[in-house]
Amino acid sequence: MATLNIDRPAPRTVDAAAPVPAVIRERRRPRSRQFWIGGAIVSLAIAVALLAPLLAPYDPLAQSIAHQYDGPSSAHLLGLDDLGRDVLSRLLYGARITLLTAVLAIAIALPLGTIIGAWSGLLRGWFDMVAMRVLDVQLAYPGMLLALVMIVALGPSQKSVILALAVGYVPYFARLVRGAVMTEASMDYVLAAEALGQRRALILARHIGPSVAGLIAVHGSFAVSGAMVTEASLSFLGLGVSPSNPSWGRMLSSGAEVIYVAPHVALVPIVALSIVIVGWFFLGEGLREYLDPRRG
Repeated sequence: MATLNIDRPAPRTVDAAAPVPAVIRERRRPRSRQFWIGGAIVSLAIAVALLAPLLAPYDPLAQSIAHQYDGPSSAHLLGLDDLGRDVLSRLLYGARITLLTAVLAIAIALPLGTIIGAWSGLLRGWFDMVAMRVLDVQLAYPGMLLALVMIVALGPSQKSVILALAVGYVPYFARLVRGAVMTEASMDYVLAAEALGQRRALILARHIGPSVAGLIAVHGSFAVSGAMVTEASLSFLGLGVSPSNPSWGRMLSSGAEVIYVAPHVALVPIVALSIVIVGWFFLGEGLREYLDPRRG
């Protein structure tokens, strides 16, 4: 019997050193201008906060009453405030307090809210019912009112503000993650993992976690900007850091009283706070576009 000789094509080999196509390289990095603009603003603000002792031209607490309300000059680029303190130096040191307070508060609230929301969305049952009812009671109170009550009870300080902001943002992240986990838990790949007998903790970490990580990162960026506004508002009301510390909210409170006499004292912290908040929002929007699974 004659045999048929069929020429089979040689298997293709992948050259590890071959350059990655331009389209694939483009998909691996953020394409949104908002991401890069927001990242640059946030990075600059963090760098300024960390290097404030090196960048500040004067001691932020040094006073010169004889030159109070002096406008911008070559010696004081942003002028002096009501006590003759250098506004630029206080602005640089204030970035450290305002940013640190907001970032630490979200760094505490985000993991706590994520854990509560993830287990509530995956376990359901009594745990979900108890956790969500407790958070509903907390959400019934306005966030600012809850923060005011906690700070008055604990005493005005930076630690009290951080704790109050963290407690206020836990329900926000818990509700967000719970909804995302419940959506992912109904997907076929999660049901298949459950049918194979995988433990819930493993399903949550290996399958559901990566799917909701992008959502958490995006809203974490948004939450930092909101925490900065709340911290500035509390400091403006005199319930934040001590009056001697150069918080942007404290600077704004002092400037509001003399805005018609020395407008630079109020305008400088407003502009700085607005720019950094916009930077966090741009960063969050850029992350949303970059981490979108439908992005092609």
